[in-house]
Amino acid sequence: MIICFTVPKELRKYFFEDRRKLNELSKEVARVIQYYYRRKNKNKQYEVGVITVIHTFGRDLKFNPHSMHW
Repeated sequence: MIICFTVPKELRKYFFEDRRKLNELSKEVARVIQYYYRRKNKNKQYEVGVITVIHTFGRDLKFNPHSMHW
């Protein structure tokens, strides 16, 4: 499964000013995905793995932070 998480236009300036926030955001999104799947499968002891790749620019080369999760 691939999930694309995009930062809304109104919030992009905060991530542009401090790029470290992108790393924090990526970690939190991964935690939410892990939490969701653990709750969904309580009776099964799955270990949920998440790979995160942060893209900071869109096709038009404007700052558009988004990340892909596998």
